[in-house]
Amino acid sequence: PPPHTLESATQRGHPVAMSKLVRISDVAVRSGVDDDQARRRGTPDPYLIFTSHRASVGGRSEAQFNVREPEFAGPYRLSLGGPQDAEQVRVQLWDYDRGDGSGDDLMEEAVIEFRSEVEAGTKTWQLSQGGSITFSWQLSGRPSSEPQQPSQLAPAAQEGTVRITSISASQLPLSDGRTGTVDPYILMTGLSRQVQERWEFIQNNATPQWSELREPVYDPEGYRIEVWDYDFNRGDGDDLLGRGTIQLEGSGGGDATRT
Repeated sequence: PPPHTLESATQRGHPVAMSKLVRISDVAVRSGVDDDQARRRGTPDPYLIFTSHRASVGGRSEAQFNVREPEFAGPYRLSLGGPQDAEQVRVQLWDYDRGDGSGDDLMEEAVIEFRSEVEAGTKTWQLSQGGSITFSWQLSGRPSSEPQQPSQLAPAAQEGTVRITSISASQLPLSDGRTGTVDPYILMTGLSRQVQERWEFIQNNATPQWSELREPVYDPEGYRIEVWDYDFNRGDGDDLLGRGTIQLEGSGGGDATRT
């Protein structure tokens, strides 16, 4: 979206399993990019936008004027989606200009990958034009690495289930233009139940098929199916290849194939 238009996860029409969060605070930015507005003052008026696959925070109201090394206390609370969603955050440093935001300039950006990070910490990342950003973070809602015991299951898990024996995709676009490949994975998220499944990426395959058995909780409203291209060491984040919805009849049994 434009820098002045921020969407929440609900506004984007995403399913309900939005339980994984990151809290970002004590942000310090260092950038040598000059103001590129018509007045050519040289010193920018920076502000930040943090964007996950599901939501955005930050914006023009937090712009700081005539400063090259801004600091933002936060905290910024950003939904990362469900427990199986990618833990990626795109941070963008913008230069404020008067008006509706259409004249603002993107100064620098970076994709922050949290999947290899601990749940809380402080770190510095490099930005795209030679600058840097340092901040502290706190992650919550990550899935447990230990199997759940029956007594720990949420009430929804006591409802019916759907047995999925195979899922596939075809004619996927080759989103990585540098190598002409695609490394797809699938997310399936309930529209009215806190349920999410992920089929891990298959490298360099535009017609992937997964045959592992899954038995998610039955959602009478249906499921959002998304196909993503995994960021295989490119550093620019996962790309959404396509999405759709599927609704299954609660017949209590039987087999079905959906396209």
